Amino acid sequence: MIRYIIAFMLLLSAPSLMADERALWLNMGGVSWHPGTSGMNGRNPGIGVELELDKQSFIAAGKYRNSLSQDSHYIVYGWRPYEHGSISGGAFAGVIDGYKWRDGRMIPMAAPYMMIKSRCVALNLIFIPKVEKHVASTVALQVKFKIK
Repeated sequence: MIRYIIAFMLLLSAPSLMADERALWLNMGGVSWHPGTSGMNGRNPGIGVELELDKQSFIAAGKYRNSLSQDSHYIVYGWRPYEHGSISGGAFAGVIDGYKWRDGRMIPMAAPYMMIKSRCVALNLIFIPKVEKHVASTVALQVKFKIK
């Protein structure tokens, strides 16, 4: 199902990408650290796209190898109200799959994050709080490249 959502999102955004100056980023996954937890996968390669809707909001979708060594697919809406030079921050919310909670099916997700960017490369620093026994605390670093 998520593959169809991602494909649909890309098709909807393609005409507008050619007509305006909104940035398009290619997300290459990254690494994660799980404080107080052992046995988690800290290498999280993936592929995704992020389309800036305006200076403070974006949509993103993609796939990556999660901390349980399973494939996860996601689609999110993000909001960045804070910006100071090359550093910005905010939060995103959406859906994700591939985790034990609900047997790997789609679940809601939300997390705060910070972005540090240059003209064509950016790093997202993502903070995911512990959710009872379902989600381990996570600090993730994600790399992305500007392609438009």
